[in-house]
Amino acid sequence: MPALLAMAAVVTAAAAVYSARTFDAAAVDESRLEALDEATRRELAAQGFLPRGEPLAPQVEALVAERGLRLPLSHGTVTCGPPRDADLAKARAALSRELLRYPTGFLRKARLRRVLFCEGLEENEKPIPSLPNYQSTLIVDVDGSDTFLARLVHHEVFHFVDFADDGVVVRDPSWERLNRADFRYEGGGRVVRDPEATQPVGPEGFVTRYATSALEEDKAEIFAWLMNDKALVAGKCASDPVLRAKVDHLDALVQRFFPAPSGARPYGTWP
Repeated sequence: MPALLAMAAVVTAAAAVYSARTFDAAAVDESRLEALDEATRRELAAQGFLPRGEPLAPQVEALVAERGLRLPLSHGTVTCGPPRDADLAKARAALSRELLRYPTGFLRKARLRRVLFCEGLEENEKPIPSLPNYQSTLIVDVDGSDTFLARLVHHEVFHFVDFADDGVVVRDPSWERLNRADFRYEGGGRVVRDPEATQPVGPEGFVTRYATSALEEDKAEIFAWLMNDKALVAGKCASDPVLRAKVDHLDALVQRFFPAPSGARPYGTWP
């Protein structure tokens, strides 16, 4: 009996030491992330993106392009310039309103730390409305209607969620199996540039035509429309079992990513 007690004491002590080390490791990791984030902020400031105004949402900073910028990235060169004050004010209001809809901690877990506002955003000399996941940052062109920006920001937030969930966005065999056996995505979001492609008139199995461009865009489009018009998505699902299965799949993904009581997802309960 004394030997068993002694062994229990050793195990308990070892567990306590392990727990302390685990906690310290987590603290170190968080400290490193903060240090990296601060280095990112300094780099962005050197490039001409400077803080302006209050945060858009808790822990989501607003930066503004103060001069013309040129960013060589993996998919090509991204350029943009400073936004006009009126357009900036409109875009700030739209994004802040929408980002504040997320549960506390959701955006931080998705690693969205800041939004960079600019105008004339282009990639390889072709206009683009936004660019996600640039150093935990979302770059947004302010030149868009309130309705468009409201839908755009949720689309881009999901790209952050999708990557933060498992580090993979372009492959998901379980999602691909929901499509018809003969369906193939069109080769990426850069292939479908038509602004009308984001309207909710997609072919069977898709909420928009843009969703047919890539697996990651398919998910992001569904999420964006759930956030903006859940009733419209529900109506389409009533006669589209493939889309319904995709919405259920995405809803489960969001719940796994950010476990919450029923109805606490950003878009509430799903029918």
